[in-house]
Amino acid sequence: MTLSPLPVRKTALAMAMLALTHTATADDNEMKPNVSPSALPPIPVQSSPMFISLGFDDNVEADGLKWVMDLLASHHNPAGNDDFAGEPLTASFFMHCEPAMENEEIKALWRELAERDYDIGNHTYSHPDDKVNYNPLQPWMTAEQWQEEVKKCGDFLTKDTEDGGIGVDEVNGFRAPFMTYNDNTLNAIVDNGIQYDVSFPAGIVPEQDGTNNYWPFTLDNGSPSHNLAVEGWWKPAIDNYPGLWRSHCIP
Repeated sequence: MTLSPLPVRKTALAMAMLALTHTATADDNEMKPNVSPSALPPIPVQSSPMFISLGFDDNVEADGLKWVMDLLASHHNPAGNDDFAGEPLTASFFMHCEPAMENEEIKALWRELAERDYDIGNHTYSHPDDKVNYNPLQPWMTAEQWQEEVKKCGDFLTKDTEDGGIGVDEVNGFRAPFMTYNDNTLNAIVDNGIQYDVSFPAGIVPEQDGTNNYWPFTLDNGSPSHNLAVEGWWKPAIDNYPGLWRSHCIP
């Protein structure tokens, strides 16, 4: 599941992951990258570009979505020699699929996002909150329910437009509703071919001030920020997921 080069308009997050993939400890012939958590970039700090990855959840309100699309199209990256130079701003859109299935206006906007080559991610089918009485350590969903949530949304996004879908070539990213996840969630996204997740906590200690947060890494050996959340009793313990990319979300 090694990441391959993406079109120019794809998210800067994917570009950062590509840079890290080439410095992974695993051999280039391995199926999956293995990148440890690090606050340092894979190249000298003074040579590191600035990556800003914008993400939007749900995307089922037409007026708000049109505003975001117009805003992104009206701004461009500065001139330079890189792939993004002079290009309109890009972003990732994590889709709540159920409301869009019977809404032709929303489907048309999502298809336009796909045509513009934005990164289209999976935000589940029905947007469930997998907590009992708001307790993140007490889920109510089964493994099968998580599989269905991820698969139904992914199938809709990748289905041909002639068949009522959005026509996305591939869905690489996932964000869990309410940032609530557990092993059932992570197994479901791995089983459905998701390459990166943006649901984990980040910057949860005062020492992380934005200059020393973690670069994207793979979950071969867990997540330090998640482990702190487990110690604080607000996230469940999880297994390791070799090759699954983790990028932190800063709300």
